[in-house]
Amino acid sequence: MTDSAQLFTGVHDTPVYTNVLFDKPLRIWVAVPAVVGSVTTILLAVLNLASGHALAILICGALLTAALTGIGALVPRTRPNIAFRLRAFTTSVRPAVRTSYDTPILARPNLVDNLWFADNGSVYAGFLLSGLPYHLQSSRRKTAVADLHTLLGRELPADSWLYGLGVTQDQRQLLRAMVHGHRDRDDWLYSCAQVADQLADAEPKTRLYWLMVPVDAGRAGHNVVGQATKLKDWFAGRDKDSDSSLHAYIELAHDIANSLPPEFSPTPVTAAMSAWLWQHTTWLGTFTDPLPRPTAGGSITADQLPAAAFDEGDQQHKPRRPSIFNALPSWKKYVRVSVTGPHSAIAADSYQAVLPVVDAPEGGIVFPGSEFLSALDDLDTGAVFDFAVNLTARPREMEFRRNDRARGNIDDQYDHRGDVRNGLTELRATERKIAEYNRLLSANIDEQPLSAAFFIHVGAADPRTLDHSIKRLREEMTQSGQIVIRHYRGANTRLWSAFNPGVAQHKSAVDQFAHATTASKWSRFVPLISSQLGNATGMLLGFNKSNANNSAVLLDLPGTARRNHNPCLICAGAPGYGKSYTSKKIVRAELQRGAQAFIVEPDEYGEWATALADIPNKAVIDMAGGDFGCDALRFFPERVAGSYWLDYMIPMLGLDVRSVAVGRLRTLLTPAARNALGLSSTAALMRYIRDIQAPLGAAEDTRSPQVTQLAEDLRPVLLALESWATYEFTQAIFDDTLPIPDLAALDVTIWQTGSLDLPDADEVANPHLYAALSDRQRASIAIYGMLVRLARVTFFNNTNRFGLIVLEEAGPLLNSRTGARDAHLISRRARKHYTGMLIITQNPIKDLALMGDEFITQQILVPFEKEGIARAVAASAGLPLDEYPEFQDFFLATAGVEEMRDPTAFDDDHTGPTKTTSRGSLQGRAFFIDEFRRLGAIQIAREPNEILHRAYDTTPDQGAA
Repeated sequence: MTDSAQLFTGVHDTPVYTNVLFDKPLRIWVAVPAVVGSVTTILLAVLNLASGHALAILICGALLTAALTGIGALVPRTRPNIAFRLRAFTTSVRPAVRTSYDTPILARPNLVDNLWFADNGSVYAGFLLSGLPYHLQSSRRKTAVADLHTLLGRELPADSWLYGLGVTQDQRQLLRAMVHGHRDRDDWLYSCAQVADQLADAEPKTRLYWLMVPVDAGRAGHNVVGQATKLKDWFAGRDKDSDSSLHAYIELAHDIANSLPPEFSPTPVTAAMSAWLWQHTTWLGTFTDPLPRPTAGGSITADQLPAAAFDEGDQQHKPRRPSIFNALPSWKKYVRVSVTGPHSAIAADSYQAVLPVVDAPEGGIVFPGSEFLSALDDLDTGAVFDFAVNLTARPREMEFRRNDRARGNIDDQYDHRGDVRNGLTELRATERKIAEYNRLLSANIDEQPLSAAFFIHVGAADPRTLDHSIKRLREEMTQSGQIVIRHYRGANTRLWSAFNPGVAQHKSAVDQFAHATTASKWSRFVPLISSQLGNATGMLLGFNKSNANNSAVLLDLPGTARRNHNPCLICAGAPGYGKSYTSKKIVRAELQRGAQAFIVEPDEYGEWATALADIPNKAVIDMAGGDFGCDALRFFPERVAGSYWLDYMIPMLGLDVRSVAVGRLRTLLTPAARNALGLSSTAALMRYIRDIQAPLGAAEDTRSPQVTQLAEDLRPVLLALESWATYEFTQAIFDDTLPIPDLAALDVTIWQTGSLDLPDADEVANPHLYAALSDRQRASIAIYGMLVRLARVTFFNNTNRFGLIVLEEAGPLLNSRTGARDAHLISRRARKHYTGMLIITQNPIKDLALMGDEFITQQILVPFEKEGIARAVAASAGLPLDEYPEFQDFFLATAGVEEMRDPTAFDDDHTGPTKTTSRGSLQGRAFFIDEFRRLGAIQIAREPNEILHRAYDTTPDQGAA
């Protein structure tokens, strides 16, 4: 059965018809004045026949009856009711500026800790809630998130409010998060200072979730049971402001918070935060101060909060008209909110509109896909979009009786209404909704009937932006499940009070837009969801493009290890789309924060050496350059050097591991034997074997039988070593005069292996192909393997300093069994050894097949140019393209428009070696999977230092740009 989010709109509001007048179905608002007016008119005329006024009474009565009947015909069939509409119309015709001083619905609250004391005596407790990961998750995970919302709806007291606030991310707090734990690193502080301008240009935003629960009416909240509790307290003479009352409110709030699902992380707000909420909602779109940090205790009186003036329709700036028309109102469908009183500098005038949800599809909206409130984050219009959800729990038995009365009214209407205005169809539809509503309530004794009202608050700095934003909002709501919103002229001030907790529902008109539903059906709207990516601290990786909020995404690989997760990262994608650029930014950030880096670069031209040229404490090692040695007996720890030498050199030499020669060699390379014989290098081993051979030209052999036999057994080893020592690409192994880099003391070690040639996976796996490998390929396997193991041993032995192993163009290395085995071991154990690994590859499916990536969560995926690879990578990343077809285009690279121009459009101003190559809309875009398995599209942050930016960019001729 298909799951859905559903509102049972109008199940208790069936229009009442009667056929008492000539058996003609008429609405009760028409029939009553018609019948009463006609009878009264005739009766009065008869009683006054002798007075001479009978005709006048008859005419006046008829006119009055007709007028009342006409008014009755205008009474709306659905909510909002006639009182709401008349009040809105009156406000539009005779507008008046309302302030926080002169009306309770706009009054400022008194704040104590996380308590909100409304002007009418209601008391609410405020909590911050965490949005749950939902974006691009599997259907199973989405259902789990919705189920948590079900529990939330069942536990909240009646008349609770959930607010979703669109706020600007605190850029100073972002910078503090970036430098956290590294304030002693001057180069990192300077780098973060350069990022500050980038943050200011990006203006990252996020959505903040705020819960307000009533605590002045007991655990039930503001319903029938809660009103009885309030009445009891009133008879008992309980003082709302006493210390005992405050303590009781706080205890009740604590009890409510503990009953909520812990995944929402309810955190009590402070008085300063509540004051911020008042200002944020009052001057929506112009008040940009960040949410204050938590502080202990505190209270703020209403007089200390800035007061607001609400000018419905912005009469102050109404159009200029001839003097005779000056008294006409502006008829604008928004309210201008300005500061009044001594706080005039707090914010500029805000132009606002509040739009309630008035209807939803009768059969519900299919879940997943029913989360219509998340569409607010897709709007980038210059306005701020908030939402409010009012939840009022109703007693089950009372709701059943209410449904029974509604059902009885429908049965009665079948007789009185007939098929007037398609009545039979409408009645049957309402009957079905009541039946479904009753079925849901009866199916589960824990099911909670709810009254849910949804409001969207739009605020902007000018009317034009507001108008454009409302039009876009209507379009977005229509596309997000056919949600119907309305914009009522003259009602914005009154509806704004929905964002001022504590105002009674009938005064704020919330009751006019409440929809009957159940906790499980309401939960499928999943309002409390988050598309947040990345970590709470770390470097600025980029900006979240999952929606229009553009929130900052931080990456903290060392912190990943401290959080007991795997600090390994895969960066994959087609050439030229920024995976190496991104990797260099990550490596530099970790170096600036105190890490070490070990980079294996299969490029003889020094791409990484160029990118990190300004790092002083580094070594750039060309394996064919003769600058440094790569001898396992020299650079591995003494206790493992011999066994590691055997692991890599025996396959390279082509010796049988089960042969007598290798057995003899194994005994020589034990730590004790090496120390006794002075075998500190491969060259020393060769000298020793050579020295125990029979002296050339000697008359007699003076060696002992044991030495003679050892020499004979080791002769194949000596011949193989001497042969391999003649190659130029193996000098790093055999030349013991070359220095060995002190990896523990260096910040960066770059191993350039462009002179080597690793075989592919098929050549390694197939015995016949393996036997045909060239000597260069066999040497490459040994040297590559030794480098990766050297990095692992070095960094694993130092758990006080984070070490980052970087495998650039990792395909050749990971397609060798030794390299894949070591990389797999690093991916499993790096966490507890405070070591990370960054794998850069063009084809992660193929290159990671031998290694296995089941323990690596974090990935940065730039676009691919082959559809087959793109689909395979998307499936491997857990993104079902059949559920998210729009992301198929994201994974497939597209050329920029300038690159596909007709040759006749050639223009020196647009084409040439100094023109920066464009990748179209995908340039700098990536798909990020963070350590918590959250997925989303991001825009990689550009390196703010122009010199470093050019050093990272490997596109030819970009230095001249």
